[in-house]
Amino acid sequence: MVMWGWLKEGRQQTALLEAGWAGAMSLPMTLSWLPEGALRIAPVEELKALRRKHWHFEDRVVAPGSTGLLGDIQGDCLEIEAVFERAAEAEFGIKLRCSPDGEEQTRLVYHGPQERLIVELNESSLSTVVDRDIHKAPLSLDGHGRLRLHLFLDRSVLEVFANEHTCLASRIYPTRPDSLGVDLFARRGQVRLKSLEVWEIGSIW
Repeated sequence: MVMWGWLKEGRQQTALLEAGWAGAMSLPMTLSWLPEGALRIAPVEELKALRRKHWHFEDRVVAPGSTGLLGDIQGDCLEIEAVFERAAEAEFGIKLRCSPDGEEQTRLVYHGPQERLIVELNESSLSTVVDRDIHKAPLSLDGHGRLRLHLFLDRSVLEVFANEHTCLASRIYPTRPDSLGVDLFARRGQVRLKSLEVWEIGSIW
């Protein structure tokens, strides 16, 4: 089965009127059953046709204080696949749409002790928006103790697929044109990045 969702706005009404549009469709997703009987949620395979420039990383240790682990990768239209290992006691994640000084950033966080995936929006924008709540969902590691993340960043839309059965979608509204940075981080403990793939994604038009 293929399904689409509707991504609600988080901007003030005045911003919507000025922009002339509101809301957006989600990516198309496939729904199927995993062998253990859980529902599988994944982006459709056809989205791979949008992939452009590619970066690959593997075997990196992410610890508190680590910065610049992904070099100079930047962008507001990206697809990222990441596999983390030994993550049960750590709190870590990926920062997106980061300004060079860190004033604006959106953080995708996995909280190992609570088994929870979180999108933190409190620093996603310097402007006044309606929805700046934390978006979260329960998420256990897979049978091998790994966290698999597959995320799509498209301007103001962030869609995250995790371990093939959890999906989070958020709207973000950075105001600075230099809020394009991407990095890994850890707040507690350390985690091993087994592999990470990043693609620039092109337009469907």
